[in-house]
Amino acid sequence: MNSVEHEVAAAASDKAIETSRVKAFFPYVVLAVGVVLSIVLHIAVRDNIQGEAQLRFERQASDAQHVIAARIHSYADVMYGLRAMFSAAPVSRTEFHRYVTALDISTKYPGRMPRRRRLKRACGGTPAWIRAATRSSRSFPRGTGRSTTC
Repeated sequence: MNSVEHEVAAAASDKAIETSRVKAFFPYVVLAVGVVLSIVLHIAVRDNIQGEAQLRFERQASDAQHVIAARIHSYADVMYGLRAMFSAAPVSRTEFHRYVTALDISTKYPGRMPRRRRLKRACGGTPAWIRAATRSSRSFPRGTGRSTTC
């Protein structure tokens, strides 16, 4: 082989090596671009979701604030009406009952439902707080016929 042929073969070999390096390097470039693009899209989507969640929360909080303000205003109006009714003249039970019935509290004022406390009864109908008070009290000595335990 003469030197010209040898140089042509070496150049072809170098070109083949360079081509194989470019072919081996290309997947890494694609991988790097894909990773960077994925990170950028992840950040953009996360910020978008957080922004929407923040706006939804603010809207719901504002709605709740307006509902509460409206209820408080309507409850205050009822109290002003009661104050006016009682300051105008003496009010009988019947008049007061008619006034409360006319208010239709159960439908117009759902938060103003009358609540009654019910005592839990145990041991023959004695409320628990009475039993606790009599247990700690020395005013009922043993043998007086008053049972303090169940």
